Amino acid sequence: MNAWQYHYHYTDKKGLEGILRDKYLRATFVTQTNDNLEFTHGIKLIHQHLRKKNLKDEYIKRFLDTFVNFIVDNSEVFLTCFATTFDQYIFKNGLLSQFLRYGNYAIKFKDPLLRPKEVFNINSNEGSFWTRTFVYYFKNDGFGKVLSHDIIFKDVFAKELCNIEKHVREFFTKLPPKIPTSDQFSEVLNNFLRCCYSSKHYGFSEENEIRFIVIVFNKMEFYYSDQGRKYIKIFENDEITRDIEEIIIGPVFDKKKEAIEIKKMLKSYNVNAKVRISTTPLKK
Repeated sequence: MNAWQYHYHYTDKKGLEGILRDKYLRATFVTQTNDNLEFTHGIKLIHQHLRKKNLKDEYIKRFLDTFVNFIVDNSEVFLTCFATTFDQYIFKNGLLSQFLRYGNYAIKFKDPLLRPKEVFNINSNEGSFWTRTFVYYFKNDGFGKVLSHDIIFKDVFAKELCNIEKHVREFFTKLPPKIPTSDQFSEVLNNFLRCCYSSKHYGFSEENEIRFIVIVFNKMEFYYSDQGRKYIKIFENDEITRDIEEIIIGPVFDKKKEAIEIKKMLKSYNVNAKVRISTTPLKK
């Protein structure tokens, strides 16, 4: 089992049919996600790191103000999230807490980024930045456990912080501040964004999340869900449904009847995917 080759997206029946029919995923506006500490949690970690490196508060504030204001004034950030697992049972049956939180269906995708980038069409708007990142879970001041690759992830996150520290020392410890080139600014902006949007509170660690981050700098078309959540369309092409390997049915009352309906739904939208019934016994 190579867990990184599969991304699980939990949703309800309406969301499942929407993905099968419309062949895209939604990236939700960051302030409307399920973690009310998005962005601020990452900023706090950056601030803690820079203080531990004996940088003065005035330098840190100057740096954070520059980049936070730039992002707030010039962009909007959208996220779409997947879960992964190294647990054999969850790999086959899905994670109960995710079913209960998001809906009764887990869509198991083959990793979309195994495909050539030109097939994505994540965003045709040239004024956007997107990246995929693993999520790092923190408790207190240290690193929480992240799957079985904790040391690797810690090193990756540490490199992002080191690049930020280097940038602060070079450009924000002098008056007047040294002006970075556009390439230098873009590089540290990427470091900053990945740090801010790839860190979550340890309470979310069971999600083992992988997320796609889309930062939109120019105007583009936005949409609103029935719940009023703002989103953009990503992976908008036929390939996204071809990457669906399996639908796992979670805690519904009559799972066998539901499996028959989901198979009919898949057939009606010409999606060749398996249907599995979770053996977790909870019913709703």
